[in-house]
Amino acid sequence: MAAEETKNPEVGIEHVVAIFGVTGLVGKVLARELVTKPKWKVYGIARKLEIMLPIDQCSSNFHFIQCDLLNPSETKDWLSLLQDVTLVFWLTWPSQCQLDSIECCEQNKTMMSNALDSIVLKAKALQHVSLQTGMKHYVSLQGPFDDEVEARYYNEDCPRVDKGCNFYYVLEDLIKEGWPSYNAINGPSFTWKEIWTALGEKFGVEVIQESAFSEEFWYSKSLADKQEGWKEIVAEKGLVQTEMENLANWEFLDVLFRCPFKLLGTQNKVDRLRFTVRVFLSPIFTHLVPSLTLTAKGAEIEPIISGKP
Repeated sequence: MAAEETKNPEVGIEHVVAIFGVTGLVGKVLARELVTKPKWKVYGIARKLEIMLPIDQCSSNFHFIQCDLLNPSETKDWLSLLQDVTLVFWLTWPSQCQLDSIECCEQNKTMMSNALDSIVLKAKALQHVSLQTGMKHYVSLQGPFDDEVEARYYNEDCPRVDKGCNFYYVLEDLIKEGWPSYNAINGPSFTWKEIWTALGEKFGVEVIQESAFSEEFWYSKSLADKQEGWKEIVAEKGLVQTEMENLANWEFLDVLFRCPFKLLGTQNKVDRLRFTVRVFLSPIFTHLVPSLTLTAKGAEIEPIISGKP
């Protein structure tokens, strides 16, 4: 049925998107935005269905695909059916391996290679592949850091970090022959303390910026023994069944929030092409809170493509 559908695109559909990592925060928001647009169809790809929050179950132009991208045969079986894809958004990365390790690079490379090998040859109308990375592209978060430097500025021509193994570079190399890279920054510079304050106001909780971060606090250590408590909250509030480790990458947060200087990316390159729209980060975070709260109690979503073919 799925193969039949993708060979005969719906009348009026002009843009067909494949979102890899649709169960993540960025993937869900992107999917919700695109399914509301006329003439758009969205395929959402992720490894697990149980943490998938509903997009719009009344929408006929959203199709969820459960697929393990580390499995080449499974990936080919499912993704080769998507012959009508015109746009690919790569928003995923596996977190089983330590950051900046060879294993992390190899795992990410395998996932993207399997996916692109399955889609590119079949999707004759493919126009664009968008790879989202972060400011970790320009720096190793493993330290040691130069604490005397308050801020560092980066553009697309900055040299790659020669310390460790940055999996962003591996993914970029897979597609760099076809497309250039651009910095896309969320409005002006910000600190996480400012974000905590904005979120605190949204939830009605007082946040004191000076004490918003503690060197003694580690997410991974503090939450290690909270699994049972989280299960009780899920049951009591009727939330989607999720494991504590699937809520966030706690080890990565511990590293990220200990970077002692600001990472500032310039948008001069993309500005020269007249892409000058700015999206300010704090309003976006507070805007997302109600939608995440509402969807947490959503009904089960039925995958259109799942399991073994």
